[in-house]
This record gives sequence, C-alpha cells and structure tokens, in this order.
Amino acid sequence: HFAVVFDEYGGMSGIITMNDLLEQIVGDIDDDYLTPEEEEIKQIGDNTWKIKGSAYLDDVSKELGVSLPDEDFDTFGGLVFGILGIIPEDGSTLELEEYGLKIVVTEIKGRRLETATVYKELDKDAE
Repeated sequence: HFAVVFDEYGGMSGIITMNDLLEQIVGDIDDDYLTPEEEEIKQIGDNTWKIKGSAYLDDVSKELGVSLPDEDFDTFGGLVFGILGIIPEDGSTLELEEYGLKIVVTEIKGRRLETATVYKELDKDAE
C-alpha cells in the first residue's frame, strides 16, 4: 500500500506509504522487525567499557573522563590503529599509561575494529 507523488511538472517527487501517513497522525511507530542500534559506548562494569571502533573520540573522551589525542584521529578505531601502527588481532592489548587506560581488542572484522573493552585504572582517576 503506497502512493507515488508527482509535482506540478509531472516529475516524480517521491513515494508515500501507509506507515508514513499513520506516523503523521499518531507519531513515530516502532518497527517490530528492526533491531535497536547497539550503543557505541557502553559501560559494562566499574571502570570498564565496551566501545565500538566507530565511536567518535570526543564522545569516548567525555565518557571516560580523559582527554584522548584527537588531532590525528576522529574515531576510537582510528586511535587504536594509529597507536599500534598495525591491524590488531582479537585479543591484542594496548596500554595508554598516560591516560590510565588498558584497551583489549575484542573483535576485528577485516581491516576494521568492531569492538574493544577499555579498562580505566583506578590510580589514574585522582590525577
């Protein structure tokens, strides 16, 4: 159930579905068949986070309460790759002592960091 919409010149402007019409009347309708997006940064324990490689470094810095170097990198995955200088493997570990962070790569797909677990050391919180 849909309708094709034309403009005054006879050109096609778009398509309207029944769902579009209903949402205009009652507001946003959740789609049952769509799975919700997983959070890019998720705290999974005390001083422990699961972070996607696509998470923006500014967001990661704010969540962790540290000022990560974002001049050369936009994403968390870019930072990990840039510091390591290689494509890491699952289980690779990176220590960022100046920030009090330990990063453990949990999932690599192809040449992309999917997720990593980040541990914030307690003794660095006081600095």
